[in-house]
Amino acid sequence: MRRIQLTILSLSFCLLTGAPSYASDKVSLKDKLLGVFRRSFQISTAQEEALSTEMDKSVRKQFPVSNDSRATAFVKTMMDKLSANAKSPFPISITVLEDAKTVNAFAIPGGRIYVTRGMLNLVDNDAQLAGVLGHELAHVTLRHVSQRVSDQTTAALAVRLMQKLTDKNIEQSRVTNALKYVMFQKFSRDAEYQADEAGLKFMVDAGYDPEGMVQVKDKLLTLSKGSRGLEFLSSHPDTAKRKAEVQALIKEKGYKSNGQVLLTSDFKASLQK
Repeated sequence: MRRIQLTILSLSFCLLTGAPSYASDKVSLKDKLLGVFRRSFQISTAQEEALSTEMDKSVRKQFPVSNDSRATAFVKTMMDKLSANAKSPFPISITVLEDAKTVNAFAIPGGRIYVTRGMLNLVDNDAQLAGVLGHELAHVTLRHVSQRVSDQTTAALAVRLMQKLTDKNIEQSRVTNALKYVMFQKFSRDAEYQADEAGLKFMVDAGYDPEGMVQVKDKLLTLSKGSRGLEFLSSHPDTAKRKAEVQALIKEKGYKSNGQVLLTSDFKASLQK
């Protein structure tokens, strides 16, 4: 087993330290190595639940949780509708973070989803918010969030093994940064497309207008052109291309723009303290 690990890690190191040539071969090798690591070091459901609890504590230390019962109830009701037919190994929960400066929504392992006050302030109606939350819910149900954790766990393990099996003079930061590159810190383009497709289905099944997902991508793109940073776009790349893909999906699936949409004034009123 040690010989196999050494062979795999030696190949990994050659790849990560910039061996020249053949991009197609490099991608193929990278995918094979990632597959081997993933199969070997998947985290269990119990481990994911424990990690979820610790990560939730960390989130709550970094961001104040909203004490706005009205907004919290509104968002929870929406998530209950979206997740009614979702298949998840964990209960789905949604938490509003009282951070008006940050426009973001994200999920962590264990079915926990968060949305910031900044995101609530950005959207104009409930269909747009459903587009954001449906997308995050899809990342959970499609196991994208769990896979990212497995990849990060794999990266940490590989670093520890490499430190033992390779030249002691190799800088840990160099290996770590290279491994992060290979292990895809951002959601992949395929994962984003899958989350948009599943998120649209959640929206339609819950009675929301699917055009809301297109509209919110427009708003995010407009905001990204300004000076204000967007954490949401940093982990959800290719928003412009994905907008076009969502429009194509709506047409392909025959989704109609006759779902529920609260007027902006009513929607904003429902989120006010």
